Amino acid sequence: AVVSTQSTGAKKNAFVLLGQQRFQEAAAFFLLADSLEDALELLLKYCQDPQLALVVARLYEEPQNAILGASTDYNVCFKRILSTHILGRPLVEGTDPESL
Repeated sequence: AVVSTQSTGAKKNAFVLLGQQRFQEAAAFFLLADSLEDALELLLKYCQDPQLALVVARLYEEPQNAILGASTDYNVCFKRILSTHILGRPLVEGTDPESL
């Protein structure tokens, strides 16, 4: 229950910061609330900073991969940002991730 309360508080703070147009700080609070997708959307849509979004996705997803013993196939957000915002093409289901 404590984790849920902290997560809810972090999201509320993120929305307050979003209302103040403090987008990077809001993204940080979304990460504290374990809401990677919301944080990345802010960085891409409002900050228009795909490079920062790539770094955040990579750093956020990498420890999860290490814990799970997963390969880089699980870097879904990183690959989506790389393909759509950097390379300019959508990531197609079934595409070989190594081809990126």
